[in-house]
Amino acid sequence: MAKDSRHRIYVFDVKDKFGDYGIVGLVIVEELNDKEWFVDTFLLSCRVMNRKVEDAMMAFVCEQALKSGIETVWGEYIPTRKNLPAKDFYKNLGFTEKAGKYFLNVKESRIFCPDYFKMNVEE
Repeated sequence: MAKDSRHRIYVFDVKDKFGDYGIVGLVIVEELNDKEWFVDTFLLSCRVMNRKVEDAMMAFVCEQALKSGIETVWGEYIPTRKNLPAKDFYKNLGFTEKAGKYFLNVKESRIFCPDYFKMNVEE
């Protein structure tokens, strides 16, 4: 995937006013066509769950999508015992569910990175 021009791989490390958490997230996005991205993988360390880090990561992805002329970002939730905390992730960010997949018009997105985060992203 790293060598495939259709994929973007983002690694996130996070610092906030409480300290440096190190590398806490990974997002792999596949460019399906010139208007759509698919979130192939979204991983988040449990040590930063529910601290809005996941929102900030998706905000970054949407920002990059807009810069690339992408209109729709979509993903899916595949239920397992280990990812149950992520069950409503897409829905809570404003994605629309259709047949088990979640779609977001990035031009109309209201996802943002909280002001109290400083994120370093490596692509």
